[in-house]
Amino acid sequence: MEFLSELYVSDDMRGREAEAVKKLKEGKKDPFLYVIVLSSNEDSQLDLISSLMLFMPGQQIEETDKMLVAGLSSTKDNGIELIARIAAECLEQTGSCDIRSYLSKKERCL
Repeated sequence: MEFLSELYVSDDMRGREAEAVKKLKEGKKDPFLYVIVLSSNEDSQLDLISSLMLFMPGQQIEETDKMLVAGLSSTKDNGIELIARIAAECLEQTGSCDIRSYLSKKERCL
């Protein structure tokens, strides 16, 4: 699992980023942790996934070691708002909504 060096974080997650990243790296489930990742589906740009689903045995979610985590939130609604902020920033910075390309160019860390 890779992470953007400067993760997008919902307001309710500020100050808890390191703890959340640690949980994700350790494969721990948290009902109050959602991740925003680049979609494995070429027709989509981002996916919002609960850590409960991410680490559920038998789930067919893309292999986690190939995921690029762009953002963190504690609820689905806050995750959706965060995706809207990412889209607005992408539009402002690039003039388009090619979020996948925009985020792919940002610095990453493991």
